[in-house]
Amino acid sequence: MRYLLPSLIIWMSSLCFAFSQEHYRAFNDSTRPFFEQQLTYFDAWLQDRGLGQVLAIEKLETRPDMLTVFLYLTAEDKDSAALVWKGFVEQYETQMGSDPTEDMLNYLSFLMEQPRRRVTIELYDRKEDEGSPLFYLGIFYENGQIETETSGSMSETRKIEVPRFKLGDMYAAVDFSLENEDLKNKLSKKLILDEILTYCRKYYRERGAELYEERDGELRIEVRNLEREVLKDVSPGILYTLFGLAQKERLLFIFEVVENNGNFEIEMELHGMFGSGIFSITDSGYRPMEPDYKSNLKRYASRFQAMLAEEVESTFSKKK
Repeated sequence: MRYLLPSLIIWMSSLCFAFSQEHYRAFNDSTRPFFEQQLTYFDAWLQDRGLGQVLAIEKLETRPDMLTVFLYLTAEDKDSAALVWKGFVEQYETQMGSDPTEDMLNYLSFLMEQPRRRVTIELYDRKEDEGSPLFYLGIFYENGQIETETSGSMSETRKIEVPRFKLGDMYAAVDFSLENEDLKNKLSKKLILDEILTYCRKYYRERGAELYEERDGELRIEVRNLEREVLKDVSPGILYTLFGLAQKERLLFIFEVVENNGNFEIEMELHGMFGSGIFSITDSGYRPMEPDYKSNLKRYASRFQAMLAEEVESTFSKKK
């Protein structure tokens, strides 16, 4: 124990320093090992989502204000690589109900613990040492949304609707004297997102967690320092057993409200990470819940979705 105490003192000092910093880390030589480690988790996620069938990671580069991951298409016939990718995108959208380019950037920014504006993905039809590329796809965040820039033979991908839970006619929550339908839609969506945010703040702060919010068309909520919420039935590990250190979790929610003939529906996306709880936000020891604990995350998402739907429907039914 006498050998452990100095280490604990050093760790506590670094923890206090880390929490005084901004909630995302800088890009430099000292932080590169962290990003390289997270890249292995990103690769595992690509494989789990089926994206590893058609692409692979080449390298990671950082500049003072940007992190870029370079990917390449693995098709042996480089002349048809872009067409293979296009076919895969259509298949992915049908099966997963989402755009793979958006999924990749959202998950990469989450893993790297960076806002999306500081993360980009560049996809080519071949590795750097295999000659000049014929196809390029850039994925980045700009003007409040994820954008893509392409060159070569692939057309723009389309967004496919995913299953949602319905909220019903929400116009009753908006003043009917408003004649502009577009304004009604915007106000209704804002009211719904306001209610989602209010509910999430109350729910997670009661559990001692911290919330970081980003709102720009959609609502992104990151929940930090959450104690055994999703993996409460999973063995907490040796650190908890020996030292009473609780297993912590980080969750990322992405909410979007969609209007369809006067009815509004909420799209909810959820990602999760877990760790020992002994690391700070900026020196993270967290690992993704996907793919090993995907079933736990899926069950939790269904349960939280049901609770949120009941809360929102109840709130707006009182306003009718």
